[in-house]
Amino acid sequence: MRAAYAALIIYDIIIIMSIIVKDLVFKYEDSRTNAIDGISFTINDNEWVSIIGHNGSGKSTLAKILMGILEKKSGDVNMFSYDLTEDNMYDIRRHIGIVHQNPDNQFVSTIVKDDIAFGLENLCIESNKMDSIIDDALAKVSMTNFKERDVSSLSGGERQKIAISSILAMNLDTIIFDESTSMLDPYSRDEIISLIKELKRDGKTIIMITHDMAEALMSDRCIVLSKGKIIKDDIPEKVLTDTSVLTLSNLESPRVLYLFNKLKEEGYDNKEVLDALWQLTLKM
Repeated sequence: MRAAYAALIIYDIIIIMSIIVKDLVFKYEDSRTNAIDGISFTINDNEWVSIIGHNGSGKSTLAKILMGILEKKSGDVNMFSYDLTEDNMYDIRRHIGIVHQNPDNQFVSTIVKDDIAFGLENLCIESNKMDSIIDDALAKVSMTNFKERDVSSLSGGERQKIAISSILAMNLDTIIFDESTSMLDPYSRDEIISLIKELKRDGKTIIMITHDMAEALMSDRCIVLSKGKIIKDDIPEKVLTDTSVLTLSNLESPRVLYLFNKLKEEGYDNKEVLDALWQLTLKM
């Protein structure tokens, strides 16, 4: 699989698998149990996958492993035709980037434009092309007028949007959003969700680490983690209407979805009302 993307052919449809994880295990040195406990999954090219679970379920740990920030204990990870090893990290990071929950974790420069330029320099982008790329990336998050600002002068939400623009400027194939909307006000959150939808339409692969079920509903697929294990991997409709999975993973449904589930549990069978509730859920 080193020479090309792994591909699966089903009924003449070629599915390109960007990320293949098999029997992955990770444990922190000061822990008695595995933070990631033998999980396997694939993420296909141009797929939007939400990884959901309660705090401590292993979501952010998994993201850090995929980015090479943490080193797996055992198992196999293949990304973009490269095995996940230290020797291959430069090639892998030409395809994937991460937006952290706390944007301060990824700033390397004090001025906004310099911070965005840092990632472009790592990709060997010519300096005379950087200004237009930076302007375009800032425009996508409605931060055009912040190009010359000192990062320390920005609010938490503004910093998050700058962190997102830094990843957008690099034009990567796959972006991990690790609770990236949690520091944003509702208007900015909606802006970023709209941007993620646009990135998906443009062919990007999206991995969203979230505990927000309304966000998870927008994805193509949900992987539910609990205590480092995958307890469900399916389309959002099947995951978020499975009350046993939600209970086990300590997740809370959006209110409309909660009402939908409760009515079905109680045997309510008015299809017109249930369909209307479900469509309302999808528009959240």
